[in-house]
Formats: sequence, C-alpha cells, structure tokens
Amino acid sequence: MLWEIVRELVVVAAAAGLAVAAWQWNLGRSTTEQASAAARAQAAAQARDLQRDLQAAIAGLDRRLEALAGNLSELTGRRLAEDERWAGRIAIHTILQATRDPFLTFGEIEAALAGEPLAISGAALRRVLMEMVADGVIAQLDRDRYFVASEYEAGEGHDEAET
Repeated sequence: MLWEIVRELVVVAAAAGLAVAAWQWNLGRSTTEQASAAARAQAAAQARDLQRDLQAAIAGLDRRLEALAGNLSELTGRRLAEDERWAGRIAIHTILQATRDPFLTFGEIEAALAGEPLAISGAALRRVLMEMVADGVIAQLDRDRYFVASEYEAGEGHDEAET
C-alpha cells in the first residue's frame, strides 16, 4: 500500500509539474503575443502619423505649385505685354522711316498702323509715341507731327552746319 501511495504522489507531482510547465509556457506565449500586438498597434499608429504628415506635405506642395503657376503666368503675361510694346515701337519706327514726307501726324501713323497685325490706336498709341519721344528715338514737331530723330533733325548738328 505504501507503494501505491508513493506511486499516486508521483503521478500527482508529475501532473502538477506538467500543469505548471504548461501554465508558464502559455503565460510566456501570451506575453509574446501581447508584445507583438502592442508592436503592431504602435506600427499602425506610426503609419497613420506618417500618412497624415505626408498628406500635409503634399497639400503644402500643391499650394506652392499653384503659387508658382500664378507667378509664371504673371511673368509670361508681362513678357508678352513687353513684346507687344516693342512690336508697336518697331512698327511706328518702320512707318516713320518709310515715309517720303519729313514727318507724319498722329492720325497718319494711326491709319498706317491699322493695317498692321498689332494695331495700336488711341491712348495706347499716344503713350508709345511719348515714350519714343522721351527715349529720343523719334522727335515731335509742333503738337501732332512726328519724325525719326537724328542729330541734324533734332537740332544738335544744325549749329555746326551754319558755321
């Protein structure tokens, strides 16, 4: 009988040992799973933060691109306006050089420009003529007559011719 009690105690001890080992293994396993779940949750949170930061950066870049496009459009518009202004000045100068008369009136210049692809008239033509007079490219005689300026016609070489 003692032998049976000892055997029963050994079986119970073995079972208890197995139970403790299984419980420790399961506890370790759940700790690892918990750590893995926490790591996955942290990685997901970081991914969301990164995605939000990237979306904010993209929105900022979009605003900058829109501003740059606006600036480029403005610069292009200025450049085209400057090209048109110079085309008008060149057309006026060409008309004044091609005339047989010593000068042309504002109306004659306006009529000659009417046939040009870049027609300038009215106040815009007056502004261009005033700029050209101020630059010394053309000269203005009386109120409304214009001619290509040269040293003799502007009066600078006239004094030398009289002496």
